[in-house]
Amino acid sequence: IVPNFTSNPAVSVFVAGPRYGVKDQWWIEVMGGALTIMQESQPLIDLRGSYDVIDPIHLWTNIEYFPKEGNWYAYFDLNYRLPVVGLIGIETENNLPNHGRADLSIGPRIVLPFSDGKFVLISAYQFHKSELGGNQLWIRTVFNF
Repeated sequence: IVPNFTSNPAVSVFVAGPRYGVKDQWWIEVMGGALTIMQESQPLIDLRGSYDVIDPIHLWTNIEYFPKEGNWYAYFDLNYRLPVVGLIGIETENNLPNHGRADLSIGPRIVLPFSDGKFVLISAYQFHKSELGGNQLWIRTVFNF
């Protein structure tokens, strides 16, 4: 995972671990790995999940814990599936440091799948609560293989 590679290419997340769940209903991944910033790494525990039982509602989450510093990262999105087009919803992305101010955000999102979901384009606008991060427009791509 290379978050925000256009303005900060020196940050990477490497995680691996097993996935448990029921196909097309829900799953959870429990992973371990590292966050690398400027060639310095710190360990992380990553918990990701998807809940798709109450169609057309879809919930996805990613929670990360950095034991070296005691920091948390929490991401949640809640979407409504539109027939044929994709999904619309809201997301919240939050950095929760052990010391210092938290950076909290919430905003709308649009998800457009292509090639039967193998390529997904996501656009989101995040309103940030603290001065640590100004409001942000995100364009994300996902490749499923």
